[in-house]
Amino acid sequence: MIKSEPSRRTFLARVVVALNALVAMVMATPAVGYLLSPLLKRRSNQWVAIGKASKFVAGIPQRMTFEYDDEAGYSVERTRRVAFVGHSENELIVLSPVCTHMGCNVAFNGTTSLFECPCHGGKYDMSGRVVDGPPPEPLRRFQTRVRDGNLEIQIT
Repeated sequence: MIKSEPSRRTFLARVVVALNALVAMVMATPAVGYLLSPLLKRRSNQWVAIGKASKFVAGIPQRMTFEYDDEAGYSVERTRRVAFVGHSENELIVLSPVCTHMGCNVAFNGTTSLFECPCHGGKYDMSGRVVDGPPPEPLRRFQTRVRDGNLEIQIT
């Protein structure tokens, strides 16, 4: 059987379909970009004030509650979190209370001077390093700075 060449009419119909598809893609690109941009946008690292730097003295770490606006896709939510503010090796540090083993919240034990996880017995020292138990990593440490007398932490 001999294959015949496509007719001129078939060729022109395919060209018209291809051009229509190209025009549709060009027209749809801004709309798709508009709809997806909040989902693809990287979060900006924001600094949140958690209190006057002068009120944090060496000794027992203080449990601080702070709030910030969390941008997730199209919505902005007011988020409340907790952190421990303390001193380690003569510097002010802010630690997350979330255990790196299973995500439980740790508490500071003033008797042992350790952060202790009630779930599986993980223990951390004042700088957040693992002392005992199953946690694979130290407690997360926030970046800090002092601006206008306020202690600020960076939320990423």
